[in-house]
Amino acid sequence: MAKVFEDLEFIPYGADNWRAVLKFENGLSISVLTGPIAIADKSRPYEAALLDQDGEYVNNTIRTHLTAEDVTAFMKEIQEISL
Repeated sequence: MAKVFEDLEFIPYGADNWRAVLKFENGLSISVLTGPIAIADKSRPYEAALLDQDGEYVNNTIRTHLTAEDVTAFMKEIQEISL
């Protein structure tokens, strides 16, 4: 079953920021940020990026100004990637 936003566990990440990282079965992960550090706003409070199998950010995969539904859609895209 595909992982969704509700599967994320946010932990403190600096002052007033929260971060969740979730690794998928294909070895890739998603990093989701919220708080002043995120490129976001009150109605779309999340920023997310794809992490490779080593946990490193993949260039040009950062998505900004996301809703929880947008994050779930990005998570589903990542989970469909075959390596």
